[in-house]
Amino acid sequence: MREGTITDEMIDAHLSGDTPLGMNIASTERKSRFLIFDIDDHDGKLDPAIVGSRSGAIAGALRAHKIPFFAVRSGGGRGVHLWVVFEREFSSDQIINSGKKVLETATTILQTVWPNEAFTVGTKGLFADNDTHQIEIFPKGQKDHYNVALPLSRKSRALRVDGVDENGFAHLVDGDELKIEFARQQKSGPKAKEASIDYDAAFDAFISRYDVETYDQWGAAALCLIAAFERKDGPRSDWARERWTAWSKTADAYKHGDEQKWFNTGTSQFSPITFWLYAKESGYTGGTPYNKTESRKLTALSFLDDVRLLRDDVGVGYAQIGDRNFMPIRSTAFKHHVTLGLFNDKGLTPDDTTLNSVVNYADALASQTDREAVWLRFAQAGASRYVFLADDLCQVVEIDAAGWRVVDDPPVVFRRGDCLPMPAPQKGELSEFCDFLNVGDDEIPFLLAWMVTAMYFPGQACPIALLDGPAGSGKSSALRTIIETIDPKVGAQAGEPKSEDDLFAAAYNAGTVSGDNFSSIAKISDPLCRLSTGGGIRKRKLYTDFESVSMSAKRPIIIAGIDPTFYAADLSERIVRIRLHRPDEYLNDMQFESMLKEKRARFTGALLDLVVLCINEADQIEYSGSRFATFCRVGEVIARHLGRPDGWFVERMAEKSAEEMADLEHSDSVFEFLTRQIASSGVGDRRWEANSKQLWESMQEQIEVGHLKVARDDVPRSPKGMGSRVERAIPMLKQHGVRVERGPRRTFIFEWDDTSQAAIDAVIEMASQKSAF
Repeated sequence: MREGTITDEMIDAHLSGDTPLGMNIASTERKSRFLIFDIDDHDGKLDPAIVGSRSGAIAGALRAHKIPFFAVRSGGGRGVHLWVVFEREFSSDQIINSGKKVLETATTILQTVWPNEAFTVGTKGLFADNDTHQIEIFPKGQKDHYNVALPLSRKSRALRVDGVDENGFAHLVDGDELKIEFARQQKSGPKAKEASIDYDAAFDAFISRYDVETYDQWGAAALCLIAAFERKDGPRSDWARERWTAWSKTADAYKHGDEQKWFNTGTSQFSPITFWLYAKESGYTGGTPYNKTESRKLTALSFLDDVRLLRDDVGVGYAQIGDRNFMPIRSTAFKHHVTLGLFNDKGLTPDDTTLNSVVNYADALASQTDREAVWLRFAQAGASRYVFLADDLCQVVEIDAAGWRVVDDPPVVFRRGDCLPMPAPQKGELSEFCDFLNVGDDEIPFLLAWMVTAMYFPGQACPIALLDGPAGSGKSSALRTIIETIDPKVGAQAGEPKSEDDLFAAAYNAGTVSGDNFSSIAKISDPLCRLSTGGGIRKRKLYTDFESVSMSAKRPIIIAGIDPTFYAADLSERIVRIRLHRPDEYLNDMQFESMLKEKRARFTGALLDLVVLCINEADQIEYSGSRFATFCRVGEVIARHLGRPDGWFVERMAEKSAEEMADLEHSDSVFEFLTRQIASSGVGDRRWEANSKQLWESMQEQIEVGHLKVARDDVPRSPKGMGSRVERAIPMLKQHGVRVERGPRRTFIFEWDDTSQAAIDAVIEMASQKSAF
């Protein structure tokens, strides 16, 4: 680094990029007049718009803190540098701490659009660690990092702020010049004298907001006055009512007795300070009855005045933020919204205590509302169905007998959960979707029926779809296509849930439950059954002993790549297996992603057309033989639409169920033992009885002498385990004419009809022919 006077030649060489200049921004005492944010894309792979939006969040934070700055593109052209120049020197530590506070505000702004992203101090640049952006702050506090490159060399260009959007993002565009404005330390000054309270003047200013000739506004004004004076100042309650009554009587349409509306206004969520805030907004200059601490807290609560609050069927509170956008009150996203809203609208930077007060107050208000359905991705209201696109506009598609369309004011409430945005559906052909998947002609009606049932019958019973096929049949790609078409979400192709809690989280946050490459579902078979056909899942709230979160709704479940190991018979009854075949030619990952992105909006449109078809025709299908009656009716409509004869879907569904049960029988060691035992015991009187211990000991004996060859890891380890496995085998035994009941001493009583012996013999014959591998 060359030191000395800067000449015109040096400036020209700097601007041309031949010899860029640097500057030491800190003194030997580690003091500086500069704060610099380096927002960089080190790999050069990010879209410039991404760099610009993240830089805009930090620029917006500087604007929010009223800190002047100038912005330039970096010398490499891939990043943005934001410079703050102070009027006097500060220690490097002070400057760095100020920079960190700016990044905290920038994170709040950022998370209004990208809830999972955050800024932190570091050198790795944007998206350094998943959704974390490392921003380099100068001065770093180390002597060898005091020197920085001056702007406007190489590809560096001046930028300017072209407005700030509603979320707080500054829009940076190319500029013509740099304007340096010093950042000055604010002086505290003498404490201002508190103004006296003038209630009548405050009322006159407040009431000017309302139109006395509009009857509905009488109630709105009364609610605000009641909140201010019946809670805070009892003696002023009569005064407030008298002033309001006198005002209402000035209306041309006033009739005797109209003043009783004061007593019939009901409850409100106005903060006691809202009256005073409205008065000040309308010109009142006097004081208020609250000290600074009370005023700050109540002003924060007043943020909820215009926020719609509600609670769902299980009591979870929600707040409406903008059109069709509902956030859980206890969520991080709502806290960020409150923080940013208080800063922008009220000029407050809330601390944790204030923020928690707003959240707790909102939750309490929501708990007083009537419970209502809050849906995930799919909803139903009357004869219409709805699909939430989960995009930035929170658009909703309405489906009815006449067709489908995007609507602005749906009669249903959606929460976002883990839902990812869907493109607006486009008109598409069903054949294009079917041709994209490696699913045979006799299997595609069952896949389509599962997808349509998810939308046509939301929150109700739906079978578990298992995508099956040989290696290379594209099960994972098919799963991705299916989910991207109807319910894109975070973790759509996650692996096997390790616990019921994992399954609860997946079901609570998405309209469907999906997974890829499950090794087995035996451990979670019971909660899967409850999700598929009802019963719900309950999970205790964190850090509490008595409260729990429940979910009684059902979810459509689809799994790809499961290993055909043992799972419970009651789960087998809920499965529809969809077999895939190997394609004639393969797409690489880039080709597949490109084609799916280009086609998915049409895929969704084609599926919505099927939903319209089912709305018109499904109720006309006569069928009442299964817990999945709606699925079978939907499937029958789709099968007929695809050219199958009447009754084809129902017959094939019965065949699939029988095949599934047969596969389960062949893999269940306890069922195999029982069939052999029943065939050789008590045929004369058609009745046989034994307890769990007797059955377990008999099974162990048959294994030891070699009469029963089964996988050892599928053998119950205790009489108690034997009892549970016999219970699971009851549906399979029933299929072969054997009825099982519990005796008075916890025994199992097996009874069979005249044909069961032949049925059992047939099962044994099939079992003896199965491969050992």
